[in-house]
Amino acid sequence: MEQGFDRHIWRQVGDMWEIIFCEVQRFIKDSVGMKYLGYLVHHPDEPVTCSALVQLVQGPSPASGRGPSRIQRPYLFAGANLHITDLNNAEPILDQQTIRTCRDRWQELQGELQEAEDNNDLGRIPALRAEIDVLYQYLAGARGFRTRGCRTISPGDNPRTRVKQAITRAIARIRLVHPTLADHLQLTIRTGSTCCYCPYPTHVITWGS
Repeated sequence: MEQGFDRHIWRQVGDMWEIIFCEVQRFIKDSVGMKYLGYLVHHPDEPVTCSALVQLVQGPSPASGRGPSRIQRPYLFAGANLHITDLNNAEPILDQQTIRTCRDRWQELQGELQEAEDNNDLGRIPALRAEIDVLYQYLAGARGFRTRGCRTISPGDNPRTRVKQAITRAIARIRLVHPTLADHLQLTIRTGSTCCYCPYPTHVITWGS
């Protein structure tokens, strides 16, 4: 649907996003990446850390508190006899098989989280993030992991990677229906340890909702 418009719009309508840019209107399915972009375009030239952006859009992780209450249920990682029930236990010692199993499970969780974010499955996202946090905390305190030349993902890298991937996928979806907007976002969205929407300094762009 194309009409004449004199303003730019980025707003959520049910499970879709209505976007009007350069007098072209499109509706795009909701996703976490679209939510990230929506926040950024409505806060131009305001850098926000990836961790803060995740919490602003999705809310805090259930495992973001402190102390033993962080563990809501035990986690069993099959194949390595790895049963996590209390992060306050003595440092675990990991053998190579356990490390491989943890890596495989980490990759599975990241894939499931990506799928849930693409589908805007708000019921699964918090649980997956919580399990990822538990696995990270276990590995971070384990002997035999880093000393064997293995490196896990740091807490800062995790949201940074998730946010960048979600935004990249959202822009790719936009490109299918609105290439001009995708080009604009590709040039003006900054991702890294912080994210920011930086529109052209010579062309003031205001988004309505």
